[in-house]
Amino acid sequence: MRDRTPPWRRVSYDQYLIAVAMTLARRHRPTWSWRKWNWVCRCGAELPLS
Repeated sequence: MRDRTPPWRRVSYDQYLIAVAMTLARRHRPTWSWRKWNWVCRCGAELPLS
């Protein structure tokens, strides 16, 4: 069974990894929470203690 995806729609594995990393970096970024008076992740999760 052959993949029918046009060649211009295909991405290399390196391009895929870069896109995933950039999405995670954009979505999971520390930001100041005025309600909790603490740094939290932008997605709403607690940040790990360092």
